[in-house]
Amino acid sequence: MGTLSLRFVQIGFGLVLLGLLGCQLQDPPGFGRQGDLVRFSGRLWDVKSGPGLLGPGPNYFSNRSSDVYIDGKGYLHLRIQEHDGRWYSTEVV
Repeated sequence: MGTLSLRFVQIGFGLVLLGLLGCQLQDPPGFGRQGDLVRFSGRLWDVKSGPGLLGPGPNYFSNRSSDVYIDGKGYLHLRIQEHDGRWYSTEVV
């Protein structure tokens, strides 16, 4: 291999390394809340909510982050809470 060819290989290798250093590998979070979606137990769940009564029940369903959340240990919490004089259930589907 000539000196010029070796130099091109070195430059190419350096450019590849620079490209790799610029990349950030990020795994998707294992659990957590993202808008009206909850990542829990390896699945993505919809937080049930709507403008009126929904089944089963019928009930009012809350999508408030204080009522449906994943704690620091990865446990899913679904709370029944009163908001503005009305009781709300929680559900993920």
